[in-house]
Amino acid sequence: MVKDSYANSFIPFLLNHFSEIDVVDLRYYEEDLALFVNHDIHDMLLLYNANTFFEDPFIKNLAK
Repeated sequence: MVKDSYANSFIPFLLNHFSEIDVVDLRYYEEDLALFVNHDIHDMLLLYNANTFFEDPFIKNLAK
C-alpha cells in the first residue's frame, strides 16, 4: 500500500484479506520504490486523500 496518513484508518480492514501488507508513506520512504515493489509484490493499493494526492510533491516518486 502506498499511502498518506488518511489510509491509516483503512489498514485494519485489510488484515483479514491479506497474509502480508507492506505499507509505504512516500513522505518518509527514501529508498527506490521500484526496487521495493519488484520484491514479490503482486498487488498495490494507492490510497490517498484526494487533496493530498494532488498537492503531495512526493507522489512524483511513483513515476520512476
